[in-house]
Amino acid sequence: MIFQTLLFILFIILQNHSIHSQYQPLANLWNVAENEVPELLVREKNLITGNHLLASLLNEENFGESYIDVKSNKIYINILNLSNKQKILEDSKMEKYKDLLEFNGVFNSLANLNSTFNKLISLNYNDKENNDFINQAKKFNVIIRHRGKEEIPTSSVSNYQYGPNQNKRNLIKRSPPSKRPKLAIEVLGGHGLHNNDHNNSYGCSAGFWVFDEEFPEILLLATVGHCAIKGPFKPDGSVDFYYLGLKALMTNTFVGTMETYDFDPIDRGYVAVNTSNTRLSIFPSIINPDSQTYQVQFIVGQKILSEKDIGSTICKSGYRTHVTCGTLRGIHDTYIMDGKTYKSVLEAELFSAEGDSGSPVFQYVIDDDGVIRGNVNIVGLLLAGNSTVNMTLFHPVDKILVDEDIGIELTLLTVSNIGKIR
Repeated sequence: MIFQTLLFILFIILQNHSIHSQYQPLANLWNVAENEVPELLVREKNLITGNHLLASLLNEENFGESYIDVKSNKIYINILNLSNKQKILEDSKMEKYKDLLEFNGVFNSLANLNSTFNKLISLNYNDKENNDFINQAKKFNVIIRHRGKEEIPTSSVSNYQYGPNQNKRNLIKRSPPSKRPKLAIEVLGGHGLHNNDHNNSYGCSAGFWVFDEEFPEILLLATVGHCAIKGPFKPDGSVDFYYLGLKALMTNTFVGTMETYDFDPIDRGYVAVNTSNTRLSIFPSIINPDSQTYQVQFIVGQKILSEKDIGSTICKSGYRTHVTCGTLRGIHDTYIMDGKTYKSVLEAELFSAEGDSGSPVFQYVIDDDGVIRGNVNIVGLLLAGNSTVNMTLFHPVDKILVDEDIGIELTLLTVSNIGKIR
């Protein structure tokens, strides 16, 4: 507890230090000098606010989607009938933003497009051309809504791989094996994990720490469930994970045991660590290894992204490609990939590669003047990426924390609630 207190004091001190180098990933994204980033961040904040206010004025019968573009300082609105344009411009909510609005004429409303996609998605899921068309169409910010559990085909991979009669309550109460070498290193979001199987090695990224408030002595490191897909499996179906260095150096440093994991429709897994039986340095933070002066970002909260955040900036920290930033492009109720159906998937134009799965996806917290103080809000967990087309998929943070159907109700570990863990 003393160590955690010292870390918190360090967090306060670092708040006041220069963190200019944190702007580098954003400068790379926007292709600008680092000193231009604060102004663009203020602009983005203003655009997002305007786009959220705009939401109540748009309906699916007469409009498509709206989205922001930071570089052009515009809110783009896909509109079916341009005669509705004046109504929006004259609304008092848009008084501050009307010069930022740009209207694009389209031929189909969002309601018509969603109706078409709902019919398509109910067809044969194994039809590659159909699936490719649906997923490519999403790049135009159309939301594919697919509701009803009974309509979703069963995956060929059984969900929630864990031992017989295992449930959340006894999972959290049970400690990882105690006969392990004590860990004397930090595992932060963006560090690497591996399964320690030299013949069938598999690496992924650490996401973020979560906990169940009923059992605060057990911390869970959230990552993707498919990190466990190659085992090696213990008799109860669980998989042990070890620290993977930033240069992909496999170590025998034990981190914890993943007993609960899911491949789809939400790809998530939890590596359990007993705080009373480890020297693991635990603090809610994300690694930024390429920063020369400030390598740690502090997790202060979470944010649920909506359709009105499309066009906003998000970043990720992965052990393979480190911190990169990109743009939110779409939010999908259902996403089909490699024959599997995933639910609640967000799509971003964001560079990531193999090994980044499980990365924390986040947004910087900024002051009113666009200054970054080293704090971030978690927005999701990286599911998959395609470096060739610069596309990344991730699940929203709320789907990692809560699932009423299977009894998961977890809390994100932040700098403000770290005192709750023992």
